[in-house]
Amino acid sequence: MYDKAKLIWNNTKRLPAIYNNFEITRVSFSRQKHVREFHRRITEQEPFGVFTTRWGDGLVRYFTVSIFMEPEEVDFERMWDQYEHPCDFSVY
Repeated sequence: MYDKAKLIWNNTKRLPAIYNNFEITRVSFSRQKHVREFHRRITEQEPFGVFTTRWGDGLVRYFTVSIFMEPEEVDFERMWDQYEHPCDFSVY
């Protein structure tokens, strides 16, 4: 999943996100210590990516899943839409 994100970024300067208006997930996944720590770091430690670059829930979910799950654990075939978040890093 990281390779897909890198390819999309290199070609379009956009980042993939999971369209999560309807999502089925296991709560136990989000409660894992390393997943909670990741979310804490992107919200409570510099550079505060969620707040400074307006990362939405779909983008955060994509990166959480791509870091902490194997691709075969994610059912992208049932996703009827995928979203790419435009990012403008020119201000940094």
